[in-house]
Amino acid sequence: MFGRKSSELSSKKELFDQLFLSLDAVFGKERLAKYYDDPVSFVREIIKIEPKKEQVKMLTALQKHRHVAVRSGHGIGKSAGLAMAILWFISTRYKAKVPCTGPTSRPSAV
Repeated sequence: MFGRKSSELSSKKELFDQLFLSLDAVFGKERLAKYYDDPVSFVREIIKIEPKKEQVKMLTALQKHRHVAVRSGHGIGKSAGLAMAILWFISTRYKAKVPCTGPTSRPSAV
């Protein structure tokens, strides 16, 4: 993948696995388990950010639903809320992968 040898990838996978084992040894396997179903507390206690009211709604919806769509105006914190959700998910699930895309460019103001 991406021009790398499979031996390099397997060794990187082994390093990643070893990192998780080291974290488990230091912090215990339950290091983030209490946040598995609580993204709002994760954001407040781990990231140390107070989410906006709209971001709390987004994060709370993720507790109940697998897919969440957000329709809103500019500047309410959708991108920041998405970043919070991604950090919560990959931090509380072993080997989680989150596909994330965005626009290639923003429309220019005329």
